[in-house]
Amino acid sequence: MATTYVSTKAGNGTQPRLDLHDDTIYCEFDIAAAVATAANGGGGAGGTAFIINDVVQMVKVSAGTVVVAMILSVDALESNGVIVTAVGDGSDDDRFITGSTIGRSSASGVQALNAHTGHLYAYTSDDTIDFKVTTAGTAGQATTGKIRLSVRVTPQQ
Repeated sequence: MATTYVSTKAGNGTQPRLDLHDDTIYCEFDIAAAVATAANGGGGAGGTAFIINDVVQMVKVSAGTVVVAMILSVDALESNGVIVTAVGDGSDDDRFITGSTIGRSSASGVQALNAHTGHLYAYTSDDTIDFKVTTAGTAGQATTGKIRLSVRVTPQQ
């Protein structure tokens, strides 16, 4: 069964940051510290390998936020060259990055925003930007490592 994990930047009580200037929201999610329930805010014991449809809520965004750019960086996620991931939100799970194969074959990788639907996307309500496993690895899945996401945002004009 798929699990939703929550980073410390998207946990309960975390407020999205948005002022009158452009901002970069950054999150680093530690796979080894992941827990099996979202209610714990992403900390604690864990180290469970990702399976299909697992989601990591990376950062909160507030209504009025416009996404300008995004960079996803991952450590090796598996060893057999199968895993596929995406970055999206609660309405569209691959709004920003679709079909990403970084983290395959024991290699780290970096992926920029690659989905037209996400460039200059304006949020009309509060949400989270999420990392999702759309195809799980079948061998050598990582139970340690980091997922990093930086999101360049601006207030809606």
